[in-house]
Amino acid sequence: MKNPEHNHLQEIVKDLKLQNLPESEKAEALRILQDRLDSVIMQTLIALATAEQKKLLTEALEKSDRVEKTITEISSEIPEFSEALEQALLAEYESIRGVMRAASK
Repeated sequence: MKNPEHNHLQEIVKDLKLQNLPESEKAEALRILQDRLDSVIMQTLIALATAEQKKLLTEALEKSDRVEKTITEISSEIPEFSEALEQALLAEYESIRGVMRAASK
């Protein structure tokens, strides 16, 4: 049985018209996509966080200590975070998909 994550990656590769790229270029494109989506996550979190939460996040990032745990804790304290994040990620993905499709024509 195939890994579900692998199946999702294959769907993304197909959706973004990356399937004909050499493996190294495909991997680089997916890395760039991941970086952009990670950036959207942080931007969304920062936009919704309180001053105290931003302080905790900044401290964790500066020390490179408990960053993922801090992000998880802060995001769980923000009731509208999940919905806002979903909308932001979908908008970013649609933007990227539009650029990729235009470039493949």
